[in-house]
Amino acid sequence: MGPTVERWTPRSWGDVESAAAAGLLDETHWVELKKAVPADSKAANRELAKDLASLACDGGLLVIGIEDDSGKAGAVVGTSLAGLQDRIDQVAGAGIDPPLVVRSIPLPHPSIDGRGCLLIVLDASADGPHMVEGRYWGRGDTGKRPLIDLEVRRRLAENAQRRNAFEVRFAAARDQATLGGPGVLHVLFRPRAGRRGALAAEVDSPRNLFHDLTVELPLDPDGWTIGELDQVRRVLHGAELSNFEVPRNRAANLKDAASQIEAHLRSARIEDDGTLFYSCSRLTYDARQGGATPQPLMSTRGVLALTEWLTIMAGRLGDRAGYAGSWDIGLALAGLEGHSAAPANSGRLTGLYGATYPEDEYLRLTTTTATELNSNPQRVVDRLLRPAFRILGVEQQIDDMTSRSSLQ
Repeated sequence: MGPTVERWTPRSWGDVESAAAAGLLDETHWVELKKAVPADSKAANRELAKDLASLACDGGLLVIGIEDDSGKAGAVVGTSLAGLQDRIDQVAGAGIDPPLVVRSIPLPHPSIDGRGCLLIVLDASADGPHMVEGRYWGRGDTGKRPLIDLEVRRRLAENAQRRNAFEVRFAAARDQATLGGPGVLHVLFRPRAGRRGALAAEVDSPRNLFHDLTVELPLDPDGWTIGELDQVRRVLHGAELSNFEVPRNRAANLKDAASQIEAHLRSARIEDDGTLFYSCSRLTYDARQGGATPQPLMSTRGVLALTEWLTIMAGRLGDRAGYAGSWDIGLALAGLEGHSAAPANSGRLTGLYGATYPEDEYLRLTTTTATELNSNPQRVVDRLLRPAFRILGVEQQIDDMTSRSSLQ
């Protein structure tokens, strides 16, 4: 197993036995074996945290329930599964800095209830290296080891360079977008190590792909939708779908007109490496009530719904591309200065508005992993939007989204 090998996805106890017998689960830079995890204690959890932190540097797999025969995969014996997944999640979230999101795969023993193997999948972390009790941890050829200062500085510098490069890329995408100007939301999801051509066949049928990505998205209580995008335009490495016809003269684009029209213009660009770039117009507007001064408002509920759906769609897109690595995400909305959050979609204006946004543009960048995109997309949305929603006094909208998702 390693970065050039496709993700191994076992489905049964027998799959683990076969992989162990074939030598695929011997301990390496990417694989750690444990017969069992010692009883819950501070020392045991500290060692578990070190294992998880070390594997997160480059991605890897922790297998619990296999005997370690001097670095070779021994007998598949299983372990007690009761409470083990919760314990792993707690250690990953509270015992490691920055916290980790992991994916656990329980594979029950064929004949012993409550016993089985637990596989913990760790994507290569975009926020690494990770610290446990004051030390950063990485992997050698067959096990964990503390990283020296030079390695830590190098990895942190590489992360900073990637963030800067993505910020430049996101700015260029916004500049080149057909939609632009005040009130236009732009969101970019980019797989950090996506492979060109991984989705070549899918982007050749963009309408079908978009339909598959948007099936069974969470319902929005205010009636927002991702939009019917029936116009298709071929672009380099992919396709762009929209609900408008792109002007023949690109100099006479829709940037100036977008904030003036009543309809929400939308476009989605999907590339064959899994990149997703989405734009939606008119998320800010002026509300008029009688002869009162127009009130600048921002459709925070629309921004929230669109961002949640796009995050789910990006996870699905990555799965179709077979991508299990890190993602860079950017979200931007311009023309916000002086705008308040719009009231709930009740069909009437109350005349009561909250705090106004103090700057012209809201720009937020974050990183995530394939595991987090698929297991907890709402946590990604929280990172992207909570700073702006806190200023506007509508953080409860994010909390409500999280509560709804936990019930679905």
